[in-house]
Amino acid sequence: MADTLTNGSKSHITDNFKVMRQRRSVRKFKPDVPEREVLAGLVRHASLAPNAMNRQDWHFTFVLSAGVQKEIFLAVEEKWRQICLPDSGVNEAVKAYKRNFTAFRDAPVLVAVTTRKTPSFLVHILDGKAAGVMGSVASAYMAVQNLVLAAHAEGLGTCIFTGCNAAEEEILKILKMTPKRELVCLIALGYPDEEPTFPGRKSVEEIMTLVE
Repeated sequence: MADTLTNGSKSHITDNFKVMRQRRSVRKFKPDVPEREVLAGLVRHASLAPNAMNRQDWHFTFVLSAGVQKEIFLAVEEKWRQICLPDSGVNEAVKAYKRNFTAFRDAPVLVAVTTRKTPSFLVHILDGKAAGVMGSVASAYMAVQNLVLAAHAEGLGTCIFTGCNAAEEEILKILKMTPKRELVCLIALGYPDEEPTFPGRKSVEEIMTLVE
């Protein structure tokens, strides 16, 4: 993998900004599976992300097996079917949107990003604030950002999915992971078969506050 994202020269920094501007979420992929060394390179770049106390709690499981991918798809689909039963009281907009939670189905590679589960003693002390203080999930998402940017630099497309987390227990079981792990997200990955348009962003004035 080229060192576009690791070299500190001014030209390479400019390249970094270009990668950030150009990256798009991709949902349609060619069937080709990236070479193993390319996938390993993505993880190397992901591991450069800042993280809490340098614990590096993250882990990246690349699912290339069509059979295992199908198991994960069916687990997420079934979980949302149960959540959205006719008498569930779930908002109709959620029911209509749930198909997007399984849009990773046709990706040639599915990446399950997991991290260390927040220890029970910390949950006891801090309750709902424990995960935020622990920082494992926040650290994993910083690594995910590195991974998707590196993927774009390699000509790959990605799309991050969190609706699948509703079936976290089932997915961890399929991947034979310990209960001490926590699912952060799934990432669909492969060579793009579409050119998504830029959906736009809020203005800087809408999302920035200066406290002076």
